[in-house]
Amino acid sequence: MVNVVDLNQDRIATWNSAHLPIHETGLPKIVRIARDGTNYSIVDLPGLGTVKILSRTPNLTFSTRVTESIAEADVVFICVNTPTKLYGVGAGATADLSILESAASTVAKNAKDGAIIVEKSTVPCGTAHMIRDIVSCSTLHIPSLRMASLVVNSLSSWLLLYHRLRWPRTKV
Repeated sequence: MVNVVDLNQDRIATWNSAHLPIHETGLPKIVRIARDGTNYSIVDLPGLGTVKILSRTPNLTFSTRVTESIAEADVVFICVNTPTKLYGVGAGATADLSILESAASTVAKNAKDGAIIVEKSTVPCGTAHMIRDIVSCSTLHIPSLRMASLVVNSLSSWLLLYHRLRWPRTKV
């Protein structure tokens, strides 16, 4: 089961709606199938003949149950926005890690013993050490979500933590 959580109720409502905030070709259908499941059916497709579509139980949820979902997860992905700092040292040139620090603190307070914490955001080198210090456990930094799928391939329960993430509205 994959639980995607966010503190923003409007964002979660959008992910649970018929109009997903995704512009990649084919991805909305994949998300809907994972979120809503499918029923067993047999269809005739021109050129392919009769095709059986097996039923599929939903295994993707979107909710605001942040603390509960973290507590249940074997793996917690921290995926947050890291905008450019607007003030202070490094303003205009470095990443503002305050959202990441807040998400790591939430994970530290709620993750179960033995949970794997994966940081999946665009951050400066060394940020994994900061997260490790906050959560007091090992942190794995994976620069590509494609590589992250190799890590979770054999795990039964994991979590994507979307904490105040601003979804890009550009079309691909």
